[in-house]
Amino acid sequence: MTKAQTKATEVIVPEIVRKAGEVQVSDFQMLTGPLVQKGNDGRTYDTAKGRLIKQIYKDVAFSALRAFNAKATHADVPVADTQSARLLALEESCSPYKEGIDASPVDPVELNPLAVYRPRSDLLFEILHKVDRDDTIATEQASILKQTAVMEQAAYIAGREKKASPLGIQSVQRRIAEGLAGMKVDDGTYDALFLTAAAQFVIDYPNRFASDEDKANIGIIQSALDYDGKKPEVAKPAAEIVFDI
Repeated sequence: MTKAQTKATEVIVPEIVRKAGEVQVSDFQMLTGPLVQKGNDGRTYDTAKGRLIKQIYKDVAFSALRAFNAKATHADVPVADTQSARLLALEESCSPYKEGIDASPVDPVELNPLAVYRPRSDLLFEILHKVDRDDTIATEQASILKQTAVMEQAAYIAGREKKASPLGIQSVQRRIAEGLAGMKVDDGTYDALFLTAAAQFVIDYPNRFASDEDKANIGIIQSALDYDGKKPEVAKPAAEIVFDI
């Protein structure tokens, strides 16, 4: 009778290097609790977790609208209208991505990836699936959150434009959709950038987080934003654990 032999295989997992002030997918996966909650008035409100996740796609919607507006501005300038062309050149030289009005239009410009990229399609699924462990639920949750975030952002922008009517909101939604179509899809390179921008916004403009779970979730994200780039100390294991029963 021979003894069965097993061969151990060493798996090398790449280490994720955390940068100072950066929020990662693993931080969002640590968030617990529901995405929405019912208030005392009977209405449903976003929890801190729901707000953090939605903000990713509100930011994307805002960038998509900017992308659409930029494209429309270029297309609407008559070729023969030299004065409009000069105005456009001046406006472009004042772009926040340039050095100011004296910058040359031919100077190399490094665009913020948030302005030209949108998150990979499975980013939200990955975050939710880690918590819920159910493909169907996570897929449906991701779809609802994305659509709701874009609709809410469209309504907010329409209100700012003094066009808060159903037709005005629909017009903004159409422009966002066209802008999204022209944006590049991230391959995961900028995950942390999307999450950090969303997290920072929610931290800077907080709601009144009513529950302890909301406060704990905000604490998780705040800790990631507060990380200063130094290697965190690891707690030493207790020498003895005594259960007093």
